[in-house]
Amino acid sequence: IEGIIWGVQPEKVLVFGNFNSPLKALNQVLNLRAVLRLLDKKKRGGKEPAIFPWAKGKTAEIFREYKSLRKSPECLQLKRSYTSFTQIAQAIKRGCGRYKYEQAFLRKKLSASSFDRLLENYPGLAGHEYKVIEIIRSRILTDAISRGGILPKDVLGNANSILQEYLDSCHDEEAGESINWKFLEEEHAETRERGISRFLYGGTRSSTRNILQGQFNKKASFLKALVAQSRVGREGLNLHKACRTVVLFHSDWNPGVMEQQIGRVDRICSYWEQLATEDPKEKINVRMVVFDGTYDLFQFNVLQARHKTLKAHLFRELLPPEVWEEVPERLRSKIIAAAPDFSPP
Repeated sequence: IEGIIWGVQPEKVLVFGNFNSPLKALNQVLNLRAVLRLLDKKKRGGKEPAIFPWAKGKTAEIFREYKSLRKSPECLQLKRSYTSFTQIAQAIKRGCGRYKYEQAFLRKKLSASSFDRLLENYPGLAGHEYKVIEIIRSRILTDAISRGGILPKDVLGNANSILQEYLDSCHDEEAGESINWKFLEEEHAETRERGISRFLYGGTRSSTRNILQGQFNKKASFLKALVAQSRVGREGLNLHKACRTVVLFHSDWNPGVMEQQIGRVDRICSYWEQLATEDPKEKINVRMVVFDGTYDLFQFNVLQARHKTLKAHLFRELLPPEVWEEVPERLRSKIIAAAPDFSPP
């Protein structure tokens, strides 16, 4: 997962699993390690890169993750090294200080007067100007931190884009408002205490799911990974506009469930579809995590066998692609003719 979201060409990742405890732990690890990745970014003008302000209260946990990363050669390695807890604590303190500096800089760049001109296009937001500008500023800065502290050139245009995203995801018809302010302020507070990954489970409110969907579908947003409990995330969410990689933990017995999970990123006008238009070889990336020597492996093997049967029934795929290439040309037409066809007459 880290290799994808922090790679040379970083992309977002959607993770599915059945059991909350390991998924919650994964989400926490991704956020703690994100601080190390951000500190590892090249410093601008010798200054410490800005990091999420909550990191200061998680220094001990971040240090433990640092030691874990140094011991795991298969993990994406860090360029920067720390010899002690004190050294990493100082780096985090400087990074949090840099956040305050960037925050002050953004207040000047996105002033109240310039934002007032933007809000003229949204009369329904009258009376909420202060709330709006604080939330938008914080979101712009959070997005910038996830990119290594790079603020957008067109700050006002970026503010308008984020505002439209919130208008779409926080619309409250029952309250008669264009935005459900209670939910948005609570979500804003949560975002300040989180990182680049969020955990979607049964206790997640529907309003929060809508906000997360909007954030995840925006390529430049801070939300790089969405870790979802399968029953909660596999239906009703369109997560396809900026993601084409699905990681599956805890294999299900039913291949139809797996298709539903993958279907969250396989939609019309998806990110994958855009890439495939330029290069037909581009595909949706599905990574299945299976632990050898466990019951998980047995369940995975059953799933794979059932999935092949499903593909044969739905798509007439009797042989996997690598086997199909070895079939002589003269026999291919006969095999295709023998395949069951369930299409309408």
